[in-house]
Amino acid sequence: MIVVNGNARIGAFCDIHQGVNIGNHGNSDNVPEIGNNVWIGPGAKLFWKNSYSRWCAIGANAVVNRSFNEPNKSVAGIPAKIVSDKGNRNIRVYTNTIN
Repeated sequence: MIVVNGNARIGAFCDIHQGVNIGNHGNSDNVPEIGNNVWIGPGAKLFWKNSYSRWCAIGANAVVNRSFNEPNKSVAGIPAKIVSDKGNRNIRVYTNTIN
């Protein structure tokens, strides 16, 4: 199951895997803002009014309670911290779908 607070802002082309929780309980405006092309691994928890820059990768089961505003970073752990400068560009495979 994926749980997303209705007030959360999620950018285009984000990958959200199973068991992810984005935002706080209730109708709070104190919810995350996620940039474009962010990869969120299984079981990750993103809380509070934090922002996540484009092309970030958030590791499986990470608990993210602060912002990561630099693009192309990988974050993981409890609490989450930057573990790599590779980001999402090395996770996702892009193909040309135009013939």
